[in-house]
Amino acid sequence: MADHVVAVVRHLNSSVSISASKIYSDADVAQISGATTNPAFTQQGYKTTFRVVPTDARQGLVFATYALKTLHSWKIVVVDDATLYGRGLANAFAKAVVAGGGNGHQGEDSWR
Repeated sequence: MADHVVAVVRHLNSSVSISASKIYSDADVAQISGATTNPAFTQQGYKTTFRVVPTDARQGLVFATYALKTLHSWKIVVVDDATLYGRGLANAFAKAVVAGGGNGHQGEDSWR
């Protein structure tokens, strides 16, 4: 990495950010993401990783609360794209729906 690089701002998604984070940490380059929501990004222990958006866990809770309390949806089907972002957000949403009293299906699994 070039000596004059002090920071990298934003990768496309959690998969890319998490994969690149060790490289930036080893080079002592700050990595700032406005798109990385997977909690693992900042839980790796690198002092160079920063996010400016809420984690999947927080977003899942907010989306589930909206679905249950505003839309009054209690039977919900969750489909994701199997990426770190999609799976993480879908799992957080499903967990929050169950905690809020809803039920439904996620992929091929039933949950309550």
